[in-house]
Amino acid sequence: MALSPGKSYTFCYTYSGDVDSPPSNGVKADVYLMSEGNYRDFYYWNYEDRAENWLDEFDSLPVEYRDMITWMPFRDVHSYEKSESGYFSVSVDTQTSSSWFGSSQLIEYYLVFDNWDNNRNTDQESAGGALNVELLV
Repeated sequence: MALSPGKSYTFCYTYSGDVDSPPSNGVKADVYLMSEGNYRDFYYWNYEDRAENWLDEFDSLPVEYRDMITWMPFRDVHSYEKSESGYFSVSVDTQTSSSWFGSSQLIEYYLVFDNWDNNRNTDQESAGGALNVELLV
């Protein structure tokens, strides 16, 4: 999603259980706002390798090293875990990111509705069924 600088965005979300595949662990899940680097380089990889069990060793790493191998929500605060509904607001101060080599590129953001047990120890476990989400922006 593209967020424009100077504007404030409010996201309101509500989860509900799917009628055809109701959740066995309740109607709670997680919501994360992430930048492209955290989503593509870490979160997506974390999701794809979830069956490999390498995350069992994650808790043994010192806290100061964990952010080098895992994803972080936008500005380290836009994580809304174990929730059935909620809202949050965000505004950005720039649309582009530049590198040491002078090239700049548009920053992309990802709003992730998470219904699996990811590598964060504060997240909601899998709902054990399908969830629907209603989103208002």
